[in-house]
Amino acid sequence: VPTDALPYRPFDMAQAAALREAYADDMHWLIAGAGGLATLTEDPDRQRAGHTPPFGPDDRGHTHDNEERRLAHTGRR
Repeated sequence: VPTDALPYRPFDMAQAAALREAYADDMHWLIAGAGGLATLTEDPDRQRAGHTPPFGPDDRGHTHDNEERRLAHTGRR
């Protein structure tokens, strides 16, 4: 498999496991009351994020700008 076809993974398996463990420890601490320093709040009405639009051309960007339009003039021609 060519390396450019693989997904980007900035951490190896051991590093990723260590990050998951640290996150679980932090969440446990927060859920348990965070020693009175913080309060976990949850939003029961939270909506999941929408789908990412498909990649492709759209109607925005510099290629669609009017080439004759100028944003600033010096007064000289």
